[in-house]
Amino acid sequence: LVETVGVGQEEVDVIRVVDTVCLVTVPGLGDDIQAIKAGVLEIADVLVVNKADRPGADETARDLAQMLSLAKDRPWKTPILRTSAQSGDGVPQLVEAIDRHGAWSRESGEYQGRQRAAARSEVEALLQEALLRELAGRVGESRLDAAVARVADRSIDPYAAVEELLRG
Repeated sequence: LVETVGVGQEEVDVIRVVDTVCLVTVPGLGDDIQAIKAGVLEIADVLVVNKADRPGADETARDLAQMLSLAKDRPWKTPILRTSAQSGDGVPQLVEAIDRHGAWSRESGEYQGRQRAAARSEVEALLQEALLRELAGRVGESRLDAAVARVADRSIDPYAAVEELLRG
């Protein structure tokens, strides 16, 4: 299990390291539910309204269903579940939905696609780090500092500075 704390870019990037994305929200957020970014909603494989015993849970589930209906068509039909972590209500259904998504993902090839995308992302990140280290060593700290100073005093733009550093 990987838990994130919000709905920013890092949370969207979580799709690179997980097999099933569960987006959990609670009733009572009011207009904040509308603030859920489309990208986060689109990566959700299971939507969960936790604290479903509280007022507003049905409205929150309806809002999510309406938002889902506006999203582009996906082969997986994202379920919207109501749970109460405190009482355990709905938790077996959540586990079942996660299992169903896992099975569908493997059968449809989605899982393999996510694995390839995750592997590519990891290799590209490591390659970027290695290239940056190598280039930084070739450029040298003094040349880099001089270029940064020129960008800071606006005598050159960052793109031109990079071009100069790469040319040697």
